[in-house]
Amino acid sequence: MKKYVLLVILIIMAAISMVLPVSQVFAAYPVTMTVGTDTGNRDATIIIPITVDNAQLLAGAAFTLVYSDALTIDVDSDFFDTFYNQFYPPQIDTIGTPSPDGGEFGTSVFPVLDDLGAPTGDEINIPVVVDSDSYYHPLFTNPTDIGLLISAARCLPPAGTDSATIFTLNVLLNAGMPGGDYSIIIIPTELDNADAGYDPLGEEIELLVGSDLTKTIDSGEAFPVIFPVADWYVGTGSNTVSGLATFTDADGDSDGMGDGWEAYHFGTTDNDGTADTDFDGYSDFYEHENVTAPNNYPDSQDVAGGVGYNACTDDRIETQQVSLTGPDYAYATSNITVSVNYDVSDNDNMLDGISLYVYFDSSKVDYTGYADFLEPGDIYPLIVSDDSGDGDENADTDKMILMSWTGSADWPGTALPQLLTNLNFHVNNTVNSGDVLPFNVTCNQTSAGYSFCGTGCQSTVSELSLDIDGDGNADALTDGILIIRYLLNFQAGGATWIDGAVAGAAVRTTAAEIEAYIAIALAMLDIDGDGNADALTDGILIIRYLLNFQAGGATWIDGAVAAGATRTTAAEIEAYIASCIH
Repeated sequence: MKKYVLLVILIIMAAISMVLPVSQVFAAYPVTMTVGTDTGNRDATIIIPITVDNAQLLAGAAFTLVYSDALTIDVDSDFFDTFYNQFYPPQIDTIGTPSPDGGEFGTSVFPVLDDLGAPTGDEINIPVVVDSDSYYHPLFTNPTDIGLLISAARCLPPAGTDSATIFTLNVLLNAGMPGGDYSIIIIPTELDNADAGYDPLGEEIELLVGSDLTKTIDSGEAFPVIFPVADWYVGTGSNTVSGLATFTDADGDSDGMGDGWEAYHFGTTDNDGTADTDFDGYSDFYEHENVTAPNNYPDSQDVAGGVGYNACTDDRIETQQVSLTGPDYAYATSNITVSVNYDVSDNDNMLDGISLYVYFDSSKVDYTGYADFLEPGDIYPLIVSDDSGDGDENADTDKMILMSWTGSADWPGTALPQLLTNLNFHVNNTVNSGDVLPFNVTCNQTSAGYSFCGTGCQSTVSELSLDIDGDGNADALTDGILIIRYLLNFQAGGATWIDGAVAGAAVRTTAAEIEAYIAIALAMLDIDGDGNADALTDGILIIRYLLNFQAGGATWIDGAVAAGATRTTAAEIEAYIASCIH
């Protein structure tokens, strides 16, 4: 039935063409058909017009609308009006034009008029009948596998019309669909009805039809006439202009997901999008972006491999899992270590091995070697390859290190999780505070029957500061005490060296974290610039400054400046310490 819709409309058009005025002469002309653009709330109906910039002699249209299945579209048309209104416009006082009816349109019938000479209400919808099927309006829509087929015809040519709205689309966003921009595209309709003369393998038909009154009007050749593409093709890209329906959905929590969509699917707007509610490998955020259902497990599980897919959260598969871990923060000229950690979703430690690439940004860090490598295996420490194919899909990384382990149903043979190796990097002196150092991992080959789950890490470059515990304040009784203790080597006595000197809001709270931070910051802690960070000079200066001794005058540095210092005045030392507090 779908394949015959256009054949029916063309038959109707051929018959009703006999009412066209003979004085009208066909001439081909360029036409651009445009789908409009509009914006509305996610619960509103958006009205999108389809217009042509030249409607002279336009007798029909046939095309397919392609749009997301998140939308429902109904089509109206005043340009292609009902058969009754086209044959019997109300302004005509005398009814003398027949309405085709029955068989091959051989019988003419007239509407019944009331006492005032107007058609009665019962006669308004007089149909055109084709093979016992009655048609009241020359506008046909038919859903297909690729979109909505639209075809329509006029019984009379438009009077002196240039531009015109030929269709109106009433566009709704289906329940549960996310707000956003939805394209509406016109493409030619393809027919494969061999009985109607079309290629059985499929043949595209033109979008618009017009009348050619140079033909004999009753020959059946006058109408319709297809406008050749060359005659109405406009521009160098397309003779149609796609439209856009934009449904707004407020995002009050700025998580990239519309509040209406969240409330519909989760009953709340507290979902931050990071969870994979239906365990199909797509986070709730990507379900929103991909216009898919996020939480009807297992029916809503989507096909693997699409945009945003992450095998780590797909419960339908088994995975070899590799995660990179490194410090949250890094500092210019410091050394950092990135650990390569291994696990398996089903805890099977007797597999065939794995081959990995680890990616980094060589403009910010230099690879300096590895340690703690799980044997047996292969690593290529001297071969740092270019990431020319953007294997990790991250434009910020440009280098990669290949490493692999092979076995025969016996790898790794150790308890899981397992450290595979530690990779060492040196942070360049050109980095700036706030720079991100990315480290990513992909898989070159997994064991048979397993997918790969890789998780990278990143370190943020931070400025070194006298705020040793990272609570946001440089304080004499916490940070100052920690510096003095470290410079006096209290850490040699064990983790208790930090006791009582860590603020409640600290982000560095363990002895190891604080010790590692001070070790990186030693050069900064050389307050007087003599080449050494010393408890009895630099440490004393820091404590005094943090206790505001400088408010009492230049003598606050007395007895605390080393003999070989390069910063020797109160002003120089005060300015330097101030620069170390962020």
